[in-house]
Amino acid sequence: MTTSTVSDAPLVNASDAARLLGIKAQTLAVWRLTARYPLAFVRVGRSIRYSRADIDTFIRARRVAPVAVVS
Repeated sequence: MTTSTVSDAPLVNASDAARLLGIKAQTLAVWRLTARYPLAFVRVGRSIRYSRADIDTFIRARRVAPVAVVS
């Protein structure tokens, strides 16, 4: 039996993460430096990586359901 503490979700670089989120990589850097949003990242040396699973969770958490308009 093998136990792993590391997620099997692939890691993507900041440019790819930004593209998945529909924002600029610089905006993602600002979010990271100011902790504006709780999007986890992994630092590997000087490189920053994001888990695809964390990105998907971040997107799902910000989903807004439409509101019915009553006239």
